[in-house]
Amino acid sequence: MGCTDRKRKSGSSTESTAGYGDTIYWRPIVVVAMMLFIDGLGYCMSTAPQTRLFEDIVCRQYYKVDSNTPGGGPSEEMCKDPAVQDVVAELFGWQTFFDGIPGLILAMWFGVLADKQGRRRVFLLSVVGQVLGACWVLFISWLELPLKLVWLSSFFLVIGGGSTVTGAVAMMIITDASPEKYRSNIFFYAQAALIVAELIGPAIGSALMTNSLWLPLLLGLACTIITAILAGTIPETLPQGEDDSIESDREGLSEDLSLRRTLKNLLRHVHKTLGFILRHRSVLFLVLTFLVVDFSRQSLGVLLQYLSTRYAIPIAKANLLLSFRAFAQLVTFVAILPVLDLFISKKLGFSARVKDFLLSRLSIAFIMICFAVLVLAPSIPVVVVGLAFYTLGNGFSSFARSLLSSLVEKNMVGTLFTTLSMMDTLGSLLAGPIVARTFSWSMRLDGIWKGMPYVMSFAMCGLASLALSRAGHADLPEEHLESHDDEESRSFLAQENSA
Repeated sequence: MGCTDRKRKSGSSTESTAGYGDTIYWRPIVVVAMMLFIDGLGYCMSTAPQTRLFEDIVCRQYYKVDSNTPGGGPSEEMCKDPAVQDVVAELFGWQTFFDGIPGLILAMWFGVLADKQGRRRVFLLSVVGQVLGACWVLFISWLELPLKLVWLSSFFLVIGGGSTVTGAVAMMIITDASPEKYRSNIFFYAQAALIVAELIGPAIGSALMTNSLWLPLLLGLACTIITAILAGTIPETLPQGEDDSIESDREGLSEDLSLRRTLKNLLRHVHKTLGFILRHRSVLFLVLTFLVVDFSRQSLGVLLQYLSTRYAIPIAKANLLLSFRAFAQLVTFVAILPVLDLFISKKLGFSARVKDFLLSRLSIAFIMICFAVLVLAPSIPVVVVGLAFYTLGNGFSSFARSLLSSLVEKNMVGTLFTTLSMMDTLGSLLAGPIVARTFSWSMRLDGIWKGMPYVMSFAMCGLASLALSRAGHADLPEEHLESHDDEESRSFLAQENSA
C-alpha cells in the first residue's frame, strides 16, 4: 500500500488511543483499505455473471428448455424478453429489500456494541454473515432450485447485521485513526481502494464469464472469505479514557451479561445520540440526506439490465462500462477531489466543516446531472458522459460523513455512523422493490421513457439537495465546534441563511 504504520508508543495505554491529536494511525486504515479492495473486487467480478446466471435460469424456465439441451438453450438475445427481465429485476429488487431488514433492525445494537466493546469483533461478525449468505446464493443457483429461495440468504445477515454494519464500522475505524483535518482525504483514499476493485473487477468478470459463469462467481466468494480473515486481524481503534461514563458502561457490559442490563445500556446510549441528532436540525437534515441519496442510487442496481435491453448489447459488454466508471472514479478520488479539497481549504480559506458542506452540495448536483443524462442518452457514448458526472458526485458520502463526525462527540461517532448506515439501508430497502417495478414497467415503454427509474432518481436527488440546503439554514451544534472553526462556520451559515 505504500503506507507506513505510525503506532503509538508502547508506553501508551493501548493501540486504541489512535486518532487523537494530529497523528494518523495507518495500520487499521491500511487493513480497511485492503478489505474494501478485496471485497469490492469479488463483488464487481461476480455482479455481471450473477445477473447472467439468473437470467439464463429464468430464460430456460420461460422457454421450457432443459439445461442439458444440445446447443446450450436460449440465446442471450432471447432472454431480453420483458417477461424474463421482469423476473430477474424482481429477484434482485426483493433481495435488496430482504438484505436491508437485518441491518435496519440490528444495526443500532451492533453500533452500540462497537462503541462499548470494540470495533473488531463487530466488524468480523458482519463479514462472516455475508460469507454465509453468499454461499447460500451459490448453493441455490448450482442446484437450480427455485430462485426465490436465494432471498433466504438474508437470514444469515442477522449474524453481524450485514453490509449496513460493515460499512458503519469501517467508517468508525477510519474516524478513530485519523484527525479531523486529514479525515476527508483519508476517506477518499480508502474509497479509492474500492474504486480500483471496481475498475478491474468488471473487466475480469466479463473476460471469465465468456468461458464459464461459475469461475468468477467462485473467485468472488473466495475474495469475501479473505475479507473475513482480514477483519479478524484489524487492530482495535475504540478510543478509551475520554469519558468515565463510557468506561463504566463498558465494565458494566463485561461484568453483568444479563439481557436487562445490556438493553438498558444500549437504550441509554441510543437515546443520547438520537436526542443529539433531533435537537440539532443541521445534523438531522444531513442524516436524512443519506436516506434520500441512497434511495436514488439504487436505480444503478438495474444499470446492467437497462443498458443491455435499451441499447441491445450483451451483459458482458455492458459490464465493461462499469470499469470505465470505476476508472473515472479513481481519477476523481485520487486526483480531482483531494486537489479541490485542498484548494477550498487552503486557497479560499474555508474551514473543514464549511468545505465539506459546500462539496456535499456540489456532489449531489453532479449526481443529478448523471441521472438526467441516463434518461436522455440516445447512445452508449452519451451514457459514458453521464457516468463521468456520477463519478464527480461520488464523494458525497465522504464529505457528509466527515462533516457529521466533526459535529458530534467522539463517543457518539459509532452510533452516528450506524444511524447513517441505517439511513442507507432504509433507502435501499424501500428502493429495491420500487426500482424493480419501475424498471419492469419502463421496459414496455419506448424512447426516453425506458429511463423511468432514473427520472425517479433525479427527483429524489432534488429532495436530497433541498434537505442539504435546509441543513445550511439550520443551527450548528455549537457546544461541539472547535474554537478555530467556530466563527467561520457560523458566519458561513449565516450568509446561507440570508441568501
